[in-house]
Amino acid sequence: CVVVLGAGYMYIRANIYKKTEPLTSEHLQAPVKTKEETIGYTEVEGITNVLLVGVDGIDFDEKYQRSDSMIIATLDSNKEKVKLTSLYRDTLVYIPGYGEEKMNLAFSLGGPELVMETIKYNFDVNIEKYIMINFAGFEAIIDQIGGVEIDVKEYQLHELNKYIGQATGGGDCPVEKAGLQILNGKQALSYARIRKGVGDDYERTERQRAVLQIALEKVKDMSTVKLVSLLNELFPYVKTNISLGNAMDYGFTA
Repeated sequence: CVVVLGAGYMYIRANIYKKTEPLTSEHLQAPVKTKEETIGYTEVEGITNVLLVGVDGIDFDEKYQRSDSMIIATLDSNKEKVKLTSLYRDTLVYIPGYGEEKMNLAFSLGGPELVMETIKYNFDVNIEKYIMINFAGFEAIIDQIGGVEIDVKEYQLHELNKYIGQATGGGDCPVEKAGLQILNGKQALSYARIRKGVGDDYERTERQRAVLQIALEKVKDMSTVKLVSLLNELFPYVKTNISLGNAMDYGFTA
């Protein structure tokens, strides 16, 4: 048992754990904010913020990828709640070292480290931990938990079906009708990504948070054996700078 746990630990470190590298002085150059421009949030004990990044690709090694989704997951152990805060990808922000650009460009310029630094500079929210997942990983986790139950609206059907399988291939599972139903990985990915003519980025981020909350509820009820199977399935699709020990702590908190 000890040997198996040790092997599992080394596999995780080699495949999904990525030590955060400090940004260079060039990246950190940014105009000094005045007192009026500083929001001045203070850190609260028992609150942990983790940046969730959805990467617009199927391989982390692809060049010029952008963060298709950015969500701050707040683990509040004081009130025993998990809160999700979306960051609109087209928000005009100051990216340290690069100037004013869209929020999602920060990832392609400097990875999750620059995204966290951009959030800190623009919103005074300090985040040190991140988890990245790509399109293939999103589909895999949804399929592993048996899909997610979503109330698909009639006005969403056309766009949803148009993009099923676009990112990962195999668009052979259209959603036949509106209403409450179980969506598989490909369907859920399309549901979470569509935005043109279906509420734009406002409803888009609402759908993403809804999918995550539903997935979290299903994971909470999983047995240890099923949870281990799920984690094993996710290994190729996830990158993080959270150590295994901290990840277990965060998991129990959530």
